[in-house]
Amino acid sequence: MNLQNQYLIMRHDRSKPNEQGIIISSLENGVLSQYGLAQSDGAAIEESVTTSGLSKNIIIVSSPFSRTMETAEIRRLN
Repeated sequence: MNLQNQYLIMRHDRSKPNEQGIIISSLENGVLSQYGLAQSDGAAIEESVTTSGLSKNIIIVSSPFSRTMETAEIRRLN
């Protein structure tokens, strides 16, 4: 059996709560746009994927938190 799948586990880019020194862990708050990513051009996200060697045929799975959804969307568009 020759397995071909590769997996990359990523953390979101810097979030607004990170910069405020607070932790948002409840889903109720985590999905609010005010707790999304801080200003990001997506460069760190793209660099992580590029250096991983993963192909362009990828499936992105993320939690419903706004910061992770925004990270996934940046990657999907690049």
